[in-house]
Amino acid sequence: MDSKVYRLSVLLVFNLILVWSSSICAAFLRGEFYLENGVSTQYGRLGRNSIGVEGYSKLSKETGDWATVALQFRLVHYRNIMMDNRTVMRREWEPEFHTTYINLKGFFGQLNLKMGHIEIPFGLESVINTHSVLAPSGAMINLATMQDWGFSLNGQLRWFDYEVALTSGAGMKANFNPFSYDNGMYLLSARVQPVLSGDKQVGISGFFGEMTPTGNHMVRMSPQDQGSDMDLRVERRIGVDLRSPIFLLNTAFDWRFEFALGQRNGASVISIDGAIEREFLSSWHGLVGGRLWRHGDSLPDVWGILSLGKQISPNLSWEIMFSPDFSETRSANGVSVLSLIYLTH
Repeated sequence: MDSKVYRLSVLLVFNLILVWSSSICAAFLRGEFYLENGVSTQYGRLGRNSIGVEGYSKLSKETGDWATVALQFRLVHYRNIMMDNRTVMRREWEPEFHTTYINLKGFFGQLNLKMGHIEIPFGLESVINTHSVLAPSGAMINLATMQDWGFSLNGQLRWFDYEVALTSGAGMKANFNPFSYDNGMYLLSARVQPVLSGDKQVGISGFFGEMTPTGNHMVRMSPQDQGSDMDLRVERRIGVDLRSPIFLLNTAFDWRFEFALGQRNGASVISIDGAIEREFLSSWHGLVGGRLWRHGDSLPDVWGILSLGKQISPNLSWEIMFSPDFSETRSANGVSVLSLIYLTH
């Protein structure tokens, strides 16, 4: 088949999926307002404000559920937005898809097919929801995105849950042609999670592929790694993640930890992400965490995260996050403060 015909066919299928998902979710759609603003001692005023819609629905028949559909779409305005204490974008308005897919159930949930703009199965990002909070999971350090265009096989077996995905490396861009292989971008990722008792979660995951910082919007950069924005980067990782309740001073906390090793363009990479979180006074929650990233022979980047949030109503939440970058502090006293107002209706 001619490559252009193939790409157009794939794009048509994806558009049909999006239209179908949108029409199914229409009865369940709700408006979404995401207002993130802050200041950095290095980059000045920061902002990522958006308006969009989101929806989720299960499709059922007499024998039970046979599919789930989800839609999250935003029109976003950026102002020197930072990720991992780096300024990464100076754009104006841009459309973005987040989690938007249809997941077809097969073999009683043991072999499902998910298609669309899906969560990348690496680390805790695919099992926790960071859509409406400021502090992302460790996936952002390594992948620089949380969702991507593609498809996955996933399911729940007796002893473990699994997901294997092939995605395009496009990140959250709305105008990207899924599976446009001309530029050589792709990402193959997988995660396995044993079935454990209680609230404990342990996962083993990995990925490899060729990606670009332009396609992913944001990428962790080291001095020897900087070059043309269109340079493909060969990425390989394997990691382990843990999430469990812990008790400190007779008080229950939610603890999570992610560790990954790998390579970028042949140079070694190590990343560590950890945090403890607690809800208190029925509607408040706090988080304390830290991160480390090292690439090649460069000095490691180390920064902290301290956030406080409140669920004001079922549809309205507020959060503030303070993030000192200790690696930047050596020369420029790098500190950022961000606030978030998240409203759905």
